[in-house]
Amino acid sequence: MNSLADTPADLAITGITAPSSIKAGDNVNISYQIDNVGEFTADGTLNDVIYLSKDNVWDKNDVMVGVVSGNVSIDPGERMTRSVTGRVTNVSEGDYYVIVKTNSTKTIAESKEDNNTAVAASASRLSFTSINLGSSVVPNTPGAIALTILVPSFTYCGI
Repeated sequence: MNSLADTPADLAITGITAPSSIKAGDNVNISYQIDNVGEFTADGTLNDVIYLSKDNVWDKNDVMVGVVSGNVSIDPGERMTRSVTGRVTNVSEGDYYVIVKTNSTKTIAESKEDNNTAVAASASRLSFTSINLGSSVVPNTPGAIALTILVPSFTYCGI
């Protein structure tokens, strides 16, 4: 009897679609394609990790912003598209590349893994909603109590 390790697939991320701008706290949709370029079916639980990176190379400084998990069955030569919607929080403003690592927990046997990570072609601009002094805003907190925040105005007296 052959084990799964005897019939490895080869998963490759072949495209990432991310918005050019992301407003912190708002819903953002990211999609990507996974091709099985191997000789055997990729069958099992597949865990993908989504990162934001200041450059276009994955490293330990990149910020993990999500995990996509689920059972898959991808035949050789076939492609599947995964799409995820979530919110980006606790990340500073700036330009970020979206990076996706598929089969991050190595639950599907593969003949090679150097094609499991891909980077979006261009960076996304992450920004915050501006709050003007003396104005009020309602935070984007679905499912929570809606609060109105009053930002008091002030006069600066230089010393």
